[in-house]
Amino acid sequence: MGVGGHVNIAGAKSRIILSNSKMRANIFLYGYGLTLDINVNDVFHYRTTFTYDRLNNNNLDLDFFNRLSLINSFGFTIVNENRFRLHMGPQLGFRYQFCETDSVMVHEIISNSHYETKFFGLGIGGIFGIDIKLSEKAAIAPEIGLRYEFITGRIKQTMTTLFIPPYKSRSSEIVKAHGIEGGLSIGVLYNID
Repeated sequence: MGVGGHVNIAGAKSRIILSNSKMRANIFLYGYGLTLDINVNDVFHYRTTFTYDRLNNNNLDLDFFNRLSLINSFGFTIVNENRFRLHMGPQLGFRYQFCETDSVMVHEIISNSHYETKFFGLGIGGIFGIDIKLSEKAAIAPEIGLRYEFITGRIKQTMTTLFIPPYKSRSSEIVKAHGIEGGLSIGVLYNID
């Protein structure tokens, strides 16, 4: 069994479906997290990661999202040598994305829009990785992955305008999105006998 941590970067292309419109978004994300690796035998291992990501999105009024993920990877050994092991297999990720931000029009005294989002998602795909032994107990574990992501949730908006007369309006909308996400993760594992 191995325990450790990882850092990752990724990019995604998503199609966002609102009640009366559709749009595309290009997303860049980066994050870090904890890793648990269980070698069942010389052929198969199970790896789970708990990750915090920050998603930057320049296509929307929402500048960024926070994302918590639980990702399960099932690795099958392709090559197993003394110093390294190549593996690949399917991957399943569960997501929770959230954001709270303001969008200012003209000046915050004149008009202000406040957004809150809560999204849940599922990612299905595959990974290819290599575990490189640094010593008998430690290994570095880079891997690349490609997943198709499905997301659904709600955006709540509160708009305040200080014209004459001043007013405040609230709206809530269900949002769905799907798209491809690919990335690189580099982990460090400490092996426990």
